Amino acid sequence: MSAPNASSEIVQTVKQAELVRVSRLFDVPGFVKTANVATTIDPEHVPVVSYADKVARELPCHTAAATWVSNAIFQTTRDNYGEKRAADIEHSIFENAKYFGVLKSCQKVKYAAESMQKEASVSDDHYAWVWEADTGEKERFYPLQSVDQIKVATEWLEKERDVIPFADRQVVATKIIKAATDLQVTMPLDAIDFLERQTGRGIPDFGGLPRMFDSRIKLAKDQKTRDKLSSLAEAVKTAPSMALQEQNLMKLAQTMETVDHAIGIRGKYTDVIPRAEDVLFAESYTKTAESINSLCELQTGAVYQKDQLAKVSRDSLESVFGTDFTNEVCTGLDVDSEKMAAVASTLPRPDAELLESLLTEARQEPQMKIAAAFDRPSDSDFRGLAAAY
Repeated sequence: MSAPNASSEIVQTVKQAELVRVSRLFDVPGFVKTANVATTIDPEHVPVVSYADKVARELPCHTAAATWVSNAIFQTTRDNYGEKRAADIEHSIFENAKYFGVLKSCQKVKYAAESMQKEASVSDDHYAWVWEADTGEKERFYPLQSVDQIKVATEWLEKERDVIPFADRQVVATKIIKAATDLQVTMPLDAIDFLERQTGRGIPDFGGLPRMFDSRIKLAKDQKTRDKLSSLAEAVKTAPSMALQEQNLMKLAQTMETVDHAIGIRGKYTDVIPRAEDVLFAESYTKTAESINSLCELQTGAVYQKDQLAKVSRDSLESVFGTDFTNEVCTGLDVDSEKMAAVASTLPRPDAELLESLLTEARQEPQMKIAAAFDRPSDSDFRGLAAAY
């Protein structure tokens, strides 16, 4: 006699566990909460026709509560049944649901289960933040499957950036950028600039690096921290080509984040004490490429905004460079900034000096002057970095 009792206890334990599982997944209606658990999940003396799965005598539907629970269990395990058998079981459940007047409640569970199944089929890459416990339990936040979702995820990351570690921000920002690229979402340049800094894709603010270290050295309370920061600052100063390689910049960003936490300034940044990533990756690759696309460098080393080139009058150009040249760089009666930039950058130095004189007369000063000996990265290198990213 003991064996059947033991077997019955095991069955009840398993079914109770199933009931607990589905109660966590769905909103349990009142008529289920108030029902007798034992007679709902494991009834006695119920005819076979009262089971939705008549072959296995499972999924009882003898009451409204039993029908709801059986439906919830079935909808989350229907892949365990063949297609025809699953259709027969669902038909039986819904017929009983109609009889007990709980069809809408059961249909609601079905739609929720389908939604969860669809969500589960989406990879973690389509969620900005994925939390996984040591037990294997996983939660996913901020989906990235629409324009609005990408916008919300970006705003969340910007709001919480002082709480989320830099390494995790890299992962999240990379996912957001990829999702935006895959969906061909046009994002504001400021948003792209922010996201790229979180991924460590940018060029340092070389003038701001000493200030970044100095401000933290002054705020550090113990000599050991000040000494370490001084050593880091000296390493960057004496061997910049090594210290400022991309991999080392990533490590430096994480180190500075740890320092900021230790000296109590994390989350309290100002214009005087900016975030490390805003200094280490100050100019994102995309922003740099955008800036370069708007500039024109003459052979003299003078760099102008393309729009400045259109400030020279047509008559002045024609008097110095002739009619053919002027027609080539004009659209109608106006100087075309793009056409002018394309030609101006190729002018030999003497002609470039003449153009500079015309620009000066038009009160257009260069944005910067690049020394001939300065071997800067080429425009195509910058654009390549941005395009590759």
